[in-house]
Amino acid sequence: MKRIAITFIGVMVAATTLMAQGEQSSAKTLKHAQRTPEERSKEMTARLKEELNLTDQQSEELYAIHLKYAEERKGVLDAGREEREAQRTEIKSINDKQKAEMKSVLTEEQVARLDEMHEERTQRRGDRPQRGQRRRGRG
Repeated sequence: MKRIAITFIGVMVAATTLMAQGEQSSAKTLKHAQRTPEERSKEMTARLKEELNLTDQQSEELYAIHLKYAEERKGVLDAGREEREAQRTEIKSINDKQKAEMKSVLTEEQVARLDEMHEERTQRRGDRPQRGQRRRGRG
């Protein structure tokens, strides 16, 4: 009887912990999704300014680029949920144009570091499914 009670308590503690973690990640994801283009642009520019040792002039130019393309992406995403594949294609096109414009502002060393940061991010992601994709073998 003692063993059953201890096991039950252990299961309840584990379940409570898992539920709390799920709520935290949901709140974080919701907060992330609700940021404005201006907030996203400021965050990205600040991170790149630190990582790439940008000058003030470069920082201002990159902020303008980030804001311009963040607003474009928001417009595409707000247009509707029916055409997901078309949205993905358009977002990729916008991202490619943004990268090209950013590279015109940066030095060769900064471009190399930016590419390195992008590769590191891709490696961290690994084989995780992208948002909206289902994992195979489940469900």
